[in-house]
Amino acid sequence: MSNLIMRYTLLLFFGLSLGHLSAQSSLYFSVGPEIRFGSEIGANEITKLDPKIPVGKVDSKSDYIGSNTTLPMIMGLLIPLSKEQSKWPRATESFFQVGLGFSSGNLVGAKSGTNTRTMGDTIEYNNALWRIDTVYDESHLVEVQSDFIRLDVGAFVRAFPKKKASTCLGIGLIGGYSFNSRTEVNSSARTYSNRVQISGNGFGGPPESFSISTSNDQLITTPGIWALSLYTSMRIEFALRKPELSLRNTDLFFLELRPQTMLESYGSRGFNFSSASIQLLMGFSISL
Repeated sequence: MSNLIMRYTLLLFFGLSLGHLSAQSSLYFSVGPEIRFGSEIGANEITKLDPKIPVGKVDSKSDYIGSNTTLPMIMGLLIPLSKEQSKWPRATESFFQVGLGFSSGNLVGAKSGTNTRTMGDTIEYNNALWRIDTVYDESHLVEVQSDFIRLDVGAFVRAFPKKKASTCLGIGLIGGYSFNSRTEVNSSARTYSNRVQISGNGFGGPPESFSISTSNDQLITTPGIWALSLYTSMRIEFALRKPELSLRNTDLFFLELRPQTMLESYGSRGFNFSSASIQLLMGFSISL
């Protein structure tokens, strides 16, 4: 199913490219970090993703603060929609952007931990009284990771395109489908003795009697994930050669800031998840 969707996505992209060949002005490439916020989930959501994860592995009152970073790459076409008007306030031009991209990284996560202390015997050591407690620490970390093919479309308005530096504002939509989704579960536990001084002027304390550590990693395949993002864009562009009256025949370097709202649907598990992100892109365009 995922291969079929990828095939139709590629056909749509190249169909748009060929259909607008005469109107194309430039090919662009961009890359930059995307930081996700609010990507923390708890036990109920995790078990919806995959029932093979035991409920006890994740505390619904998670202390994991999601701030996951991916590095999307996008390549596509900038297609002019209108020519620049020379007089204020119409010293603008508009263009349409369509691109195909790839991203990989953590989507959501949850973390839990327990700490149990059992009071032990009191002993005298180095002229002081010490209590030797037994401590049990347990932690679990669950992270959903995925690789995405993304279709990126947007409409932009450029101000004063004849200048060496210009600004753009735009709005766009990104649709993506994962082809390699997995849930990583990392569990660890440690049992050790802990020294607590009760009285006296001792130092160093008695040696620890034991320390036992265990760990376990699981990798579970997660059903395909759909993702949809709506973004606004603020872009600064720098002409690499003499600007023309329109976007055509102009090479550009640009910096772009994209705040986004995101909605993800995790296959047949009946779990939808929304979050926000911000992306900083760096890129360039080459005239055709």
